[in-house]
Amino acid sequence: MRIAIATGIYPPDLGGPAKHAEAMRDFLESKNCRVTVITFGSSRTGGVWGVPRFLPFGLRHFVYFLRCLMTALVSDLIYTQDAAGVGLPALVAAKLLRRKLVVRVGGDLAWERVNEKTKKPISLKEFYSSRQYLWKAPIYYWLTRCVLNFADAVIVPAAMLKDLYTQKYYIDSRKIFHFPNPELTPELTDTSMRADTDRILFAGRFVAYKNLDVLMRAFDQARQRSGRGQLVLVGDGPERHHLEAVKKQLASQDSIEIRFPISREDLAALISDSGVCVGPALTEFNPNFILECLAMQKPVLISAENGLSVQLPRQWLFNARSESELAQKLEQILDPNHYQNAINELEKIIPAPTWEKTAENIHSLFSKLCGY
Repeated sequence: MRIAIATGIYPPDLGGPAKHAEAMRDFLESKNCRVTVITFGSSRTGGVWGVPRFLPFGLRHFVYFLRCLMTALVSDLIYTQDAAGVGLPALVAAKLLRRKLVVRVGGDLAWERVNEKTKKPISLKEFYSSRQYLWKAPIYYWLTRCVLNFADAVIVPAAMLKDLYTQKYYIDSRKIFHFPNPELTPELTDTSMRADTDRILFAGRFVAYKNLDVLMRAFDQARQRSGRGQLVLVGDGPERHHLEAVKKQLASQDSIEIRFPISREDLAALISDSGVCVGPALTEFNPNFILECLAMQKPVLISAENGLSVQLPRQWLFNARSESELAQKLEQILDPNHYQNAINELEKIIPAPTWEKTAENIHSLFSKLCGY
């Protein structure tokens, strides 16, 4: 098969779609597929075509479409990593040349865009139960619905997304495939490090729905009551300045560190050197960061609306709207006895599917669509 992978980001860019695109490319090539990647950024050697990010909006996406069109000429299928930014140009190229299109959506664009612009973020359930998608984000809603309707198949990493796109976007459930994010253990160059069990770690985008200001205030409460703990936030985004301002208002500000994004290798080392990882977002869609932490045998705390492909102990889940509940959970896990209990619980967790299983499922879907 000849596969084109359309993605907005690709290594050395950080993020789940970049990691997935690279890993999927390597797997497909191991199956004797010919793979070309189209992404934003500089072109790389070895079949990665880049579209410069400095191009203005609109022109940048038109050039991306031309790249997709040229690649589709010599491809059987386009595999795109979202339903809008790269999904729309990939869809047009695929339909013009009658190529198969598979869309992988790891979240919900309409909900994310509204949360990025508002000062009062809401969860996915709140967003759709109040029907805000019809009047706050109609363009993103209809664009996503259009791309997914015309796609030959849709892949989602969480069952909650399959339910969403079936019930709210009216996509045929028979063409939506739930292939969970696998547990990918990051590669460590230094395995001699010892974990600082007092370090609480978050890594990801600094956007409103990630609920990071609530995490910081909850940590401040837990720190003042227990006298233990260090909170490290790794990432960047539009909420960075707000988070810096929140930090200055807290009594525990000297125990809170906000870092810019680091390499995948450095992040793996930081996970290894931390005690517990946190996913505080109002809604999570089977997040890669949490799965990586579990794969490295780290206890986690995550909001109850998470879509994880693994079942966690109830005491690791919290109401993302309750600052006091999160503070209590943090205080408990900072206690050495409770922490040891959490380590023991790790052995009872049934792991997520392996990367090979997930990739094989995607490869089999491609083969079926292309008639191989």
